[in-house]
Amino acid sequence: MTISNRYITIIIVLLCVAFVPTLMNFYFPSDMSLGNTRTTLIPLEMGTFHGKDISEGSRSWGGKHFYTEDWVRREYIEIGDGPRVVLSAARSFNTQPLFYYPEKRILGRAWAGKKVQKITLAVSGGQILVKMIKLNGLEEDRIVLYALFYGIRPVGNPYFFYLSIIPELLMGQREPMTLIFADVLVSDEEDDSVPLHAVQRVLSKASEAFLKQ
Repeated sequence: MTISNRYITIIIVLLCVAFVPTLMNFYFPSDMSLGNTRTTLIPLEMGTFHGKDISEGSRSWGGKHFYTEDWVRREYIEIGDGPRVVLSAARSFNTQPLFYYPEKRILGRAWAGKKVQKITLAVSGGQILVKMIKLNGLEEDRIVLYALFYGIRPVGNPYFFYLSIIPELLMGQREPMTLIFADVLVSDEEDDSVPLHAVQRVLSKASEAFLKQ
């Protein structure tokens, strides 16, 4: 089977367009300031969840993994000894580390099994599309949910999203991307629905707080 020259040209153009985000990030890095830190404004108290900062002693965590100083790591536990949910958030003009397998950067280990799906999550004023990952390891299982925002615009699929904003990028109109990432340990003794419900609520409340800033 042969492909006509017309289709080859279209494919080449689409591939070149798809590389625009990478070229912009790595060869034309932004010297724009992020301005005020926004991720640390996500509150410690979110409904029935009480959080504590777990960033102490790891000041370079955000710089090491996401090339930014606008980041936060928190542990949230629901009143009544509910599941422990870890929230990690980072905001940067260097967007690729934020959307390209962020679970590897944050959890920092290999997993024996992985199941990925997209789900909608309710936030005030509407819904956002987030990625849910169920990770199976030799010693533990975890559920991960994360949301991406370009400026304050929710990003469902970062590749398709970048295609839609190529004119903005080419004109130098760039905004930082924010990753809001929540993960929870799943024990062998409990139903997945308990930690899943907890991690969904933490991510939803954190996303709402970020969007209201």
